[in-house]
Amino acid sequence: MKKKSLELSELQAFRLWSHLEGIFWGRTVLMEKLWDFFGGEKSKYYQSDRRKK
Repeated sequence: MKKKSLELSELQAFRLWSHLEGIFWGRTVLMEKLWDFFGGEKSKYYQSDRRKK
């Protein structure tokens, strides 16, 4: 009985993590698109600066 509940909680934790990860990456991509849209030349400089590091 204890083992079954442990497996269930691990599955729930994995689902929660993948869900949060999806939100994080989705937001990151969205922010970069918005940055490109509003930033113009600044956004291009920012991206090239980030690649050097």
